[in-house]
Amino acid sequence: MGTSVVKTSTAFTLTCQRLLTGWTMGVLFLKLIRMGVEDIVVDWIISYLSLRSFRVRVNSSLSTPRACPSGVPQGSCLGPLLFCVFINDIGTVIPPSVTYKMYSDDLKMYSADIDSSSEHLQQAINSVSCWCELNGMLLSTPKCTVVGSSPNATPLTLNGAQLKKFLI
Repeated sequence: MGTSVVKTSTAFTLTCQRLLTGWTMGVLFLKLIRMGVEDIVVDWIISYLSLRSFRVRVNSSLSTPRACPSGVPQGSCLGPLLFCVFINDIGTVIPPSVTYKMYSDDLKMYSADIDSSSEHLQQAINSVSCWCELNGMLLSTPKCTVVGSSPNATPLTLNGAQLKKFLI
């Protein structure tokens, strides 16, 4: 059994800055409904994520309760599952000429087409950026990076800012 080597000239790493605010919660609930999740389960998830509060303890002092209007409780088992549901359709906007891999809130994209990988990746970056905006996600531009093998490749940008590039 042989192995194949994929020669890539450029790869892109994207990282989310913020997710699941009050507005994006509505998007999440719509996605759950579109996936065919039963109404009673969606209602339960809405209840789980709504009308929460938090308190802070420092030594023996406890703060007064404050409303927690958005987000998923830290350390919850449901949080990663809901994130997967939320981001599951991002691949529909990535062009077929670009391969992508996702893990948690990181997205890696690369193109095996050495001659036009920068062009394909820029198109993918633009599409993903639009998807994020439509879905209420903020991208962490400083954490988004490009890894490439060509020092002369066209620089890639995200929302008008040139991305940091690391040569391999």
